[in-house]
Amino acid sequence: MTKKALRSDIIKKRQSIDERVRVNAPAIILDKLLSMPEFTHANVISSFVSFRDELEMNAINTFIIAKHKTLLLPYIDSNPKKMVFYKVEDLSQLVKNDFGIFEPDPSIHKRFDPQEIECVLTPGVAFDMRGFRLGYGGGFYDKFFSEIKKTTPKIGVAYEMQFVETLPVEEYDQPITHLVTETGIRVFMSS
Repeated sequence: MTKKALRSDIIKKRQSIDERVRVNAPAIILDKLLSMPEFTHANVISSFVSFRDELEMNAINTFIIAKHKTLLLPYIDSNPKKMVFYKVEDLSQLVKNDFGIFEPDPSIHKRFDPQEIECVLTPGVAFDMRGFRLGYGGGFYDKFFSEIKKTTPKIGVAYEMQFVETLPVEEYDQPITHLVTETGIRVFMSS
């Protein structure tokens, strides 16, 4: 199956997730993250804001802020087309971009050097048993992963139904180190 067909299939399945799973998964996943030193020992954490039917990240992002850790959220810089991260202390200050995704406002938020990031919470459409992820096709996270330290944990957070046996991989695709879903934590050999 092509990346495009697989992306479409998983998104369709994700839209029909049982409402109990949708409501309960964020708290279960936060609890699992709290068992991981990669997350609990990190002081500078990049995360993301949920889009459409992605796992709801508000509780996790609010927790990071409440624990006085540095929460970084992505901003799509159109020139050059890449993702940059800004420190956010108040989620109500986020603004909606052209894609309908809430993101930091560069006029009020401080931009951070990717080398300072100690943990990356990573979205995706699908993840496979080797740690590869399928995103929305922009290549933003693969480019971003090449800018952070090689030792920085890259933790995928998603619903269990987004885990597949294998994904088509291209040479620029970069694997994550962990995947956390409502059913468990996976650690990949590449980590």
